[in-house]
Amino acid sequence: MVPNASAPVKALSILVVEDDAMIGRLLAEILKEMGHDVCALEITEAGAVAAAAQYRPNLMIVDARLGA
Repeated sequence: MVPNASAPVKALSILVVEDDAMIGRLLAEILKEMGHDVCALEITEAGAVAAAAQYRPNLMIVDARLGA
């Protein structure tokens, strides 16, 4: 059975970790427009760990070259 493409998608709680502030804000804005809850936007590994422990997000989107 093929899923219904028009069926609503469950909103996720998402933690965005991006050290480029402009990219992070843009990504968070897009995710919010898609109906998701961006629980936090962090720029450091330490901030991401603390936010993950506090908010327990469904999904984390992390910059692969964070701090590089």
